[in-house]
This record gives sequence, structure tokens and C-alpha cells, in this order.
Amino acid sequence: MRLLADARLGLLDRDWRANIDALLYDDDSPFETARRPSEPSLIDACELVIHAAVTAPVADWEPYATGGDWRWALHAWYTAETDRLVNYQRRENEAFVASIGLPPLDNSGLSPSIVRQLDYAEARYRGPLAAGGTDDDWLGWFRGRIETWPENGGWDGRTAWLARLRDDPEFVHSMESVPVYWSTVNTPAGVRWVK
Repeated sequence: MRLLADARLGLLDRDWRANIDALLYDDDSPFETARRPSEPSLIDACELVIHAAVTAPVADWEPYATGGDWRWALHAWYTAETDRLVNYQRRENEAFVASIGLPPLDNSGLSPSIVRQLDYAEARYRGPLAAGGTDDDWLGWFRGRIETWPENGGWDGRTAWLARLRDDPEFVHSMESVPVYWSTVNTPAGVRWVK
């Protein structure tokens, strides 16, 4: 979900609900799934999803929602991101099983892609906690997790991931940082830092 990715990167606008169309659709995209739907039933479904998102209570991972408690915002983001990934896997499994007429399966098995994404989310959760003072070798943990990633249909990005962790200090720093809006309070007088 782009909202969660943007929130973690510090790119989510405080007024994202007012600009939700720009977050959801890219009508210039070559990918049909990124463009605004044209089928009436899909338009209705999308409008319901948009309404639900716009009217939902402010989540703790949103800009300035926790009054500067970055640990709380980070935890809320991590919970939402892992829930999103696991629920996506569950829906994919249910759709596949239904398409071939089998009874529902136990959804405990996760695809290699989802496992990689969950590991990445956990690294982006543990990195700031370690930088904030917890005793956690998140980088060693993440390297170890990457080593366990299986090849998937010819995909083997382990070498690239390990090289990025080794050779790209800006990337590592971004994994240890939190958005400014998670660690500040936005007051009528302006932004105030919270320790």
C-alpha cells in the first residue's frame, strides 16, 4: 500500500485524504491496474474503498498523529504493514483455492515474496529502534534473513540486497531513520522537536 510506504519514508502529506486520488491512481501509467477504473462496478467498489479510507480515524502512523512519540508511530506502521502483507497472502490463497474448486487451505504458508517483504518491514522497524538505543543488531539479523531467502522462479536478489547493505550507507541510514513528522509535534506555532 503506497500510503504505508509513503508514511515510512516521510513522504505522506498530512492532508493525504484530500488528495487520495493522486495517491491511488496514475491515469498516465502504462499499467491498467494503476489507472482509474472505467467499468461501473469497479468504479462503485473503488468509491466505497476511498470513502472508507477518507472517513477512517487517523492512524498512529500518519503525520504528527502521535505527538512526537516516534516509537509508537513506528510500531503502528509496522503492525499495519505486516497485517497488510499477511492479509494479501490470505486473499491470494483463498482466490486460488476457490478458482480450482478446493476447500479453503491453512494459510500459514507464506510465499517467498511475502516473506521477503515481511523481513524488509521488520528490518525497517528494528533499524530505528536500534538507532534509538535498543540493543539490537538489526543489520546482522537482516543479513541473516536475506541469506535464507529462496530463489523464486529464477529470482535471486540476495547478492544485490547484501551488497546494498554493505556498500550503500545512505540506504542503511534510511532504514535507521524515522520521518520527521513522527518525532515532532506540529503546533499552531510550528513544529517542535520531541526527545
